[in-house]
This record gives sequence, C-alpha cells and structure tokens, in this order.
Amino acid sequence: MLTELELKAFKCFEHVRLPLQRLTVLSGINAAGKSTVMQALLLLHQTLQASSNAHGLLLNGPATALGTVADLVNHSAEGGIEIRLGSDGAGGFQFGWAFRGERDSLTMEVAELWEAGQVIWRGRQGEASGEQFEWLLPKKAKWHGKPAAALGCMQRLANSLAYLSAERTGPRDTYPLEEYEQHFTVSANGDNVAGFIFSHGDYLVPLSFADAKPDTSLRRHIESWMGRFFPGFAMEVNKVPRSNSVTLGIRTSGETDYMRTGNTGFGITQVLPIVVAALSREPEGMLLVENPEVHLHPAGQALMGQFLSEAAKAGEQVIVETHSDHVLNGIRRAVKSGVLRGKDVAIYFFRPVDEDDRAQVESIEIDDHGKITHWPEGFFDQFEKDTAHFAGWD
Repeated sequence: MLTELELKAFKCFEHVRLPLQRLTVLSGINAAGKSTVMQALLLLHQTLQASSNAHGLLLNGPATALGTVADLVNHSAEGGIEIRLGSDGAGGFQFGWAFRGERDSLTMEVAELWEAGQVIWRGRQGEASGEQFEWLLPKKAKWHGKPAAALGCMQRLANSLAYLSAERTGPRDTYPLEEYEQHFTVSANGDNVAGFIFSHGDYLVPLSFADAKPDTSLRRHIESWMGRFFPGFAMEVNKVPRSNSVTLGIRTSGETDYMRTGNTGFGITQVLPIVVAALSREPEGMLLVENPEVHLHPAGQALMGQFLSEAAKAGEQVIVETHSDHVLNGIRRAVKSGVLRGKDVAIYFFRPVDEDDRAQVESIEIDDHGKITHWPEGFFDQFEKDTAHFAGWD
C-alpha cells in the first residue's frame, strides 16, 4: 500500500505531502488541487503501462493528458517537478524522482532518484535514455535498502490501478468488445464496462466483499451490489453478431423485460463502472475515483461512501475525490459500524492559495465513531450556512 505522496513544483503545488491510508478522501474548493493529486499517480501509471523500461514520464496517455512540461511545472520552478512515494513494503520504504524537460516537451526524463531522502542516482541532462531503467528505476542506482520493495510498488502502480474519471460514459446502444490483453480493467470513462463484464463475468471475485453469495462470480457480485443502489437490478450482456461490440440490457424489476440503458436513467451507467472496477481489483490493488456521486440520489451517494469503504476493507487502496457530504457521511457510517477504523481513513480539505497564508491542504481527523471534530470554513458546511440564512441567523 502507498503510505505517502509528496509533490514539489507540480501544477498548483509548490510543495505538498499527503499521508495516504486504506481510504483517502479528497474534498474542497474547485480548482484547488484535488485532481492534481490523482494526476501524479496517473502519470506514473500510464508511463509504466506504456513500457516497463520507461526512463521518463509520459504526459499524455489513456489515463490523463496534461499537455507539455510548461503546463505541468509550477510557476515557482524552472523545468522540473518532484514526485516521492512512501510504501509499506519491506517494513516501510520511501523513494522518488526529480523529472526534467524542455517547456514544450511532451515527456519528462528522470534527472534524479532518491531513496529515503538521499540521491542514489543522478543523470546528465539529455542522457537518461542511455541508462537501463526498469519500472522508472535506474538499474545502476546505489540502493541503501532493497530495491525489490520499490520495484514491487511500481509494478502494482502499473498493473493493479483502476481509475474512473468524472466524465464517465452515459447510456449507449452498444459498447466496444476488446481482447483481454487490451484492457486489464474498466477504462477511465467506463465505456468498456459492458465488454469487460462479457469477457470476465464468470471470473471469481478476488477480494472478500460484504454481500458475498455462494456464487462468487463477478457477474453475481455486480448484480448484488447494484441491487443495493437500484433495487431489483439485473443485467444481460449479449454480443452483437459479426461485430466487436456488445449490448447491455438492464432491468430494475422482475416484472419488466431488459431495457436499453438509455431507458433506465443516467445513474446506473455512472455507478456500474465503479462497482465493476472495485470488484475486479486484485488484493493490494488501487482504485481512484472522481465524483462517484454523479447522477445519484442522496441515499445512493451515502451508499457509495459505504461501498468504497467496503472496497478498502476488502484489501484495495481507495482514493476518492468528492464534493458530496452524503458520500462523506456514508464513509463515516461505515467507520461507526466497524467496516473501517478511523485511522484507516484520511480526509483532506483543499483550498486555493490565498493571501492569509492558510494551509493549501488541511487534514481532517475522524475517530472510530465516525465523528469529525474540526470543520474548517468551506468543508461541507453549505447546508448549515443555508439553514442559518433561512432561519435569519446570519
């Protein structure tokens, strides 16, 4: 599991260090850096997916597209960023990189590699490609500890990370069907979710989720969890003859036939990719989700918080960006009911840099009863503000 993410000169951050937990919640003001935290991990992920011998960051790919080096580097720096990771592998491990590149470049090469705060490898500008790299780690680096922990961490980032963006695909008449090698999980926008179910629906769910039934196939788990969000949920996936596509039929009542997704509302198509991605993770995999509350009723949003807590309990690391107090309250309820401990949940509140020198990122503590004692200005407090206004208290 990743235990820490530290960024320097990365987009809006001059410097930020975030301890990560089994479930990490990113909340706060728009355009304050929440997505930036995820993008740092996605850059590593898509780079390693492209090549295990990568010697630099791929800034534009299937997971995220950030433009050029000039778009990525904070205005306070010149040409470079730093990313450091902490991992609980081998009893605790920290390593990271300095990446450099020309302002109009679409990639950034590794300039330095650190272990536990010390530089253990340094390349000369423009010559990093002459070195042998494995999973972004120079083979000639003089490790003080065991490089196997770092290698294992990078392999998990490459192969065991699933990301669901805020822009998930809505209802479609047909969905693409691909070979297994072309998609290890649900795509960022969820457009391959029906094809993924068609190919992998009979596989056994690798994690121990609540609501498990004697039939532990992925398809049955999906229907069980989706049935909690949408009572009566059932699905059928059929291949379109002589094509590389499938249809997805949905019903929410045993009294009706299966319907096109366009006739079932947007909520189902927004939740389904999240449920499928979470259920199909391997142990110690990672799930990144943006705005899981989209098109969901408040009760469904709260249930989403509980579902993500169950995913974290089952063994995957979850990072969620949300603007929903209902999602937060669902997580708090899960903590109170013992699904997770308070210390297994990290909550961060992001605000733009201002002239008052307030912290750009503030940690919010939660106890084992799901109680939050510190509510900074702007942290899910709009309901109370509106209530006070209508009551004439402001």
